Amino acid sequence: LLEPLDFIPLGGPLDGPAAPGQRRDLTHLLVVPPPAADDFPFGYPSRFALPSGQVDLLLLVGITDRETDFLKSQGPEPLLALLRHREIFPLTDPTRPSTL
Repeated sequence: LLEPLDFIPLGGPLDGPAAPGQRRDLTHLLVVPPPAADDFPFGYPSRFALPSGQVDLLLLVGITDRETDFLKSQGPEPLLALLRHREIFPLTDPTRPSTL
């Protein structure tokens, strides 16, 4: 079961090996709640109900080894703040460099 703020090692770069001259640095996925529904244009409700029960939506964001080390030492909120500040969160670009 995935919980918010878990991280998942991918065992290699996201989106496979890089083309010649291109790097692929995203090697982990960070599990986070989605942006708030009123956070246009990326937000959406984080939960909804079905007759069979409640559904919680989570977002997977690609992060680098260095960002994962930062996450382990500083916690998820400082990393999320950095990703937001650099206008990376909530999207994942497999070709982006590390923010650190």
